[in-house]
Amino acid sequence: MPHYHHRNVGVCVEECKRFKTSLSCPVPDEEGALYQTKGVMLLGEAPGKEERDGLQPFIGPAGGWLNRAIAESGYPNLRDHFYLLNVVRCYAKGNPPPTKAEIEFHRPFVLEAIYEADPACIVLLGAIPLKFFSVTGGVGSRQGQRIPWEGRILCPTYHPSYAMRTRSDHYREKIGQDIKMAWDLAQQIKNQPKREPIREIPRS
Repeated sequence: MPHYHHRNVGVCVEECKRFKTSLSCPVPDEEGALYQTKGVMLLGEAPGKEERDGLQPFIGPAGGWLNRAIAESGYPNLRDHFYLLNVVRCYAKGNPPPTKAEIEFHRPFVLEAIYEADPACIVLLGAIPLKFFSVTGGVGSRQGQRIPWEGRILCPTYHPSYAMRTRSDHYREKIGQDIKMAWDLAQQIKNQPKREPIREIPRS
């Protein structure tokens, strides 16, 4: 079932008015079946129209593409074995790239979700998650790297929608390889003690 991490949905709605986004928010992140044992979080950019209407992340065309890429890599089903989350929780008409103000407003909710889910690895899907973590350089230069963060590992890769637009098997393979790398790494370290608390404090 979807799981809400917004502590004050009313505040979110008021902020959506200011950002001129949809009032049908927040789109929840999704625990899946193995909330306490998930080792990998997939962090996307923002919900699309399908996610807004279905109130689930990663159910649009990019999510379907991502699920197939993971299956082709020989790894578990997207919805059953990965914690799914977007940097921005609210749908904006036309699905434009999130602004800096929108990213910063949603930061406490994302940090809270990371702390509660406690993933060993976080796969950063596209440029917006890189900005969220202040990772310098573009996706192309960071893809495939392992970046330490708060006792966890960040794994940058391309966004599925980019791979869909390019129609290139190269990006499909890279995304699959990066998620496989994160999964394998998480299995190696998932039994270690709970990672250190996140230093940034979510808003109350």
